[in-house]
Amino acid sequence: MVHIFLPISMQNEIDTFSILLYFKHSHPNLQIVVPRTNFKSLEMLNMLYDHEHTILGRNRYGIPEPIHGRVVPPAEIDLVFIPLLAFDRNGNRAGYGKGFYDRFLSNCRPDVKKIGLSFFDPVDEISDINEFDVPLDMCLTPGKTWKFGN
Repeated sequence: MVHIFLPISMQNEIDTFSILLYFKHSHPNLQIVVPRTNFKSLEMLNMLYDHEHTILGRNRYGIPEPIHGRVVPPAEIDLVFIPLLAFDRNGNRAGYGKGFYDRFLSNCRPDVKKIGLSFFDPVDEISDINEFDVPLDMCLTPGKTWKFGN
């Protein structure tokens, strides 16, 4: 099962709708979940995504989310695509500062694969990491796939 975020167009995030379309045509049996955020608890629910029946709305921050659907426990997820603003050569990442993905990833299985998506190559170092930050296994950029020793 694959978890993929839906892009925030005003933040110029990578268009993951094209990735969803690729999965629909090339891997039609792949189960996909997309997040629905709770800004009070700072947690994400993983909602099963159906290409034909999932109805998306936008929350108050303009983030596309499923309006309803089946909640999938994090332990069932095998692969997570993660939005980010920047990443470093060690797989540390900087996001939007709320920690949604770190809380979510801490509830996933230890063997879940974590792949960042970025328009840019890594910076040398992200210095403000803490013990709750979960590093990437790899990051895909337009020019290269970066792998880390996690």
